[in-house]
Amino acid sequence: MREFNRLNVAGFVLGVISTAIGVSGSGVRWLGLIAGIVGIILSASAFKAEKNDFNTAAFVLSLVGSCLCLIFWIACGIAAGCAACAAAAI
Repeated sequence: MREFNRLNVAGFVLGVISTAIGVSGSGVRWLGLIAGIVGIILSASAFKAEKNDFNTAAFVLSLVGSCLCLIFWIACGIAAGCAACAAAAI
């Protein structure tokens, strides 16, 4: 059986959480962004200790989740701002 570093597993779990929050329609995207950033840090530090496919997957998943959360968070902010401007113009 293959042993994984605890940092690997923590980074992977945080990457899954970040990606799930980024894809869902929840209003806590900032929490997903924080989880993704922490996942990136943990998986990058584990990657320096040992390079394997699980480390790479944890890093990529955390990075994708962080990007999704950031993009959708900004997009929702822009949409809310445009809706507020449109409502004020009426």
